Amino acid sequence: MSTNNLKKELFKNKKFKKYYNNSSDLNLEISESIISARLKNGLTQEELAGLLNTKQSSISRLERGLSLPSLSFLLKIAEVLGMRLSAPKFFTYPVNTSCKSSV
Repeated sequence: MSTNNLKKELFKNKKFKKYYNNSSDLNLEISESIISARLKNGLTQEELAGLLNTKQSSISRLERGLSLPSLSFLLKIAEVLGMRLSAPKFFTYPVNTSCKSSV
């Protein structure tokens, strides 16, 4: 199943749609990236879990955006899938424009 088809299926669920619209973009970007990379490599969740020495349920939680992986685990996923990690827009919005650095 492609990422777009998966997203269409998930959006049929009202709770998911509400969560998606209110949740962290980072969780969703990471989960979509993991799904896409796994599918491009022709792997099931269980096969990816085996390569990462973890459980299929952990991969499922990551792909559903229910948990945020550590940077070291993301690097391990990228390595196993023959990819690299990139974050071009990591900090995009100012949280508090009145804060000034004294450095």
